[in-house]
Amino acid sequence: MSSNTNVPLIHITVDQMKYTIAAALSEHCAQLDAQMQEALNAALKPERLKELLDKVAKREIDAAIDRAVSDFYRYGKGRDVIKQLVTDELNSRYEGQD
Repeated sequence: MSSNTNVPLIHITVDQMKYTIAAALSEHCAQLDAQMQEALNAALKPERLKELLDKVAKREIDAAIDRAVSDFYRYGKGRDVIKQLVTDELNSRYEGQD
């Protein structure tokens, strides 16, 4: 046998493997797509979405309120009130100790 007769056999074998692998990958992708669609359908059920929206909305509202209260006492009038109360208390404790 010459080396030329072996080349087409190898080429045919590689081509067959390529088609087998491509078919297997295509089937696997189709299965993954189906699984992904199932997961999305389950996640997007109206009762699941409502539960998630309620949970996220509550968390974000609570966080916004916490930030607003914190900012009031850190940067706003609440800081001035606390500063004045502390100053008054310290002054009354140490009054007459000059």
